Amino acid sequence: MAEKTASRRDNLRPGSFRGAPFVTESHDHTLGRRSVRHEYPKRDVPYAEDMGRLARGFAMELFVIGDDYMAQRDRLREALEKNGPGELVHPYLGTQTVQVDGEVHLRETLREGRMARFSVTFVEAGLEIAPDTKQDTAWGVGKNADAVTEAAKEGFAEKFKITGPARLLTGAKAGIDKVLGGLKDVVGAPLGELKFSQDILASLWGTPSGLAGWLVDQLGSLGSLTPVTSASLASGLAMQTLPMATTTASTTPSVTQTTVQAQNQVNLAAVDNLVQQTAVAEAARASAQATYSSADEALAVRETLCEALEVVSSRASDPVYVRLADLRAAVVLDLGTRAAQLPRLANYQLPATMPALVVAHRIHGDATREADIVARNRVRHPGAVPGGTTLEVLSDARV
Repeated sequence: MAEKTASRRDNLRPGSFRGAPFVTESHDHTLGRRSVRHEYPKRDVPYAEDMGRLARGFAMELFVIGDDYMAQRDRLREALEKNGPGELVHPYLGTQTVQVDGEVHLRETLREGRMARFSVTFVEAGLEIAPDTKQDTAWGVGKNADAVTEAAKEGFAEKFKITGPARLLTGAKAGIDKVLGGLKDVVGAPLGELKFSQDILASLWGTPSGLAGWLVDQLGSLGSLTPVTSASLASGLAMQTLPMATTTASTTPSVTQTTVQAQNQVNLAAVDNLVQQTAVAEAARASAQATYSSADEALAVRETLCEALEVVSSRASDPVYVRLADLRAAVVLDLGTRAAQLPRLANYQLPATMPALVVAHRIHGDATREADIVARNRVRHPGAVPGGTTLEVLSDARV
């Protein structure tokens, strides 16, 4: 005998809301997408911006019927008036978590005895998700780094002066060349060739603010280095006084040799301060843009930067000092916040010689971490890591 095919009615489920049963003959289901239509002047083609799925709605006629319909009616009415979302067993669409949307109409007549009708619209309840607020500490570092460089440039423009005898200009050029030479010795190759050309001199000497901008641009590449490298370079600049040049100037009726030499020293001190203040600002910016593999790495960069910022601050003018203090606070907050979310370093002594791949699986349970172990410990031969070696590993290791 052929198996009987289930009818459409057989697939319908008994309806209920919050456990209160009902019967329904039909339903209207609203669904779709939310969109914003953009229509532009002098343009025939509009643009519809998709704003996400529309909240699903369920418009239904609910019935309770039978000799005990009044008890059923009261139970369903109570369920429909109860606060908050509830479970709707929809005969056609299955179980839904919904909220009663607006008015509910109850209808009873003598002609339709032993029955009550409810006209109700449900809307999907969804989830109440609070906005995820998170302080952008990296943005704070960048903002304060910008403030430091702007204050440093303003301070330089106030101090640096070459108006007067020609020898003052010659002395300033010779001194700045020497300062830049010392700077290159400290920072090495990453910043490239730090040398004035005659074209740059011709365009910048008359405007100290333009000269300051050029010097700041030369140090801007610190921000593209790794945080460890840029912090170390900034620390080196802060701890080392860049070489100053002295020049001999002839006495003139209006300007004495002592005055020229004094202005030369002021000029070169202004360059020295500008270089150091910009270096620590750009190193701080690099620290905020970097990704760290461990809390120890982030905290080491923080310590180096804070030490450099303190040294540079001790020689800064009042306006720059305030900006440097704000930058230091931003660096402490940023790197401290990120360090709290990172694993710490731990030591693991390898019991026997084995491949780095096996070491990664033994320590982390993940052979793909081999590259991190090799790089972190400068393993010369990944195929055979000597037994007895003490490895530096992240704290999620199974040690």
